[in-house]
Amino acid sequence: MKSRWLKILAGTVAAIGAVILLLPVIVSGERFRPLLEQRMSAATGKRVDFGAISLRVIPLSLHVDALKIEGLLAAESVSVRARL
Repeated sequence: MKSRWLKILAGTVAAIGAVILLLPVIVSGERFRPLLEQRMSAATGKRVDFGAISLRVIPLSLHVDALKIEGLLAAESVSVRARL
């Protein structure tokens, strides 16, 4: 009986780990482009453009290439990490 529960627990932990590691493949960072551009444009009152956007799980972060905020900022790349 105890062995059965350990197998179920190990399987559950393995499944959760697989989902976490595959999350960037399943959910593209590009999915957030319209929301990020809209919110940043509204906050700054300027046009905002992004290059490629990638999502990482470990550590939880979003990486943006070629961020441009009209008249305010031009950056080759920007990384934003979440603290849990």
